[in-house]
Amino acid sequence: MTDERPDARIEDRMSALEVGTLDADAVLLAAYPEVVRLVTVLTDLSFASYLLSPRFSLAEQVWALEAAVITIMQGSTTTRLHDIAEKIVTRGKAAVETAFGMRQNAHNKRPATLEKALVASSQRHRSWLLRHLSTVRIQILPYQPGLAVPRSRVLDRHRPLPDVDIA
Repeated sequence: MTDERPDARIEDRMSALEVGTLDADAVLLAAYPEVVRLVTVLTDLSFASYLLSPRFSLAEQVWALEAAVITIMQGSTTTRLHDIAEKIVTRGKAAVETAFGMRQNAHNKRPATLEKALVASSQRHRSWLLRHLSTVRIQILPYQPGLAVPRSRVLDRHRPLPDVDIA
């Protein structure tokens, strides 16, 4: 979003902070209140679970994500925003589907606990939204044995990686 002209609120903050160039860091600094509000909404258990639940259509979920951004930023939708929202939701839903099929370990076909599978899948797919799901609120798909969940000590050693650049 750094290639677009910021709205008046952001420009006023940039002037007050004496930020002259419009790069990614400057936009995050100038839009800090909006960024915090957006992160609060996106990491809400209900909202994250809605965005990634297999119960709802991709179009509905993309629209909800766009609406959150538009409302908080007091802007309007763009093709770029729509494309980014669609990539985020698509990647997250694929990661949830992977988690639903994860086995306890490589030696058996019993399902892993959903909480552990979501952690493992969030690392594998680099989807930060999975870390904010409510396992109570998402619809469970029928279990089809797939990948094995790594041991807990392996999961604990890995630090969450940022999502792959989707912009």
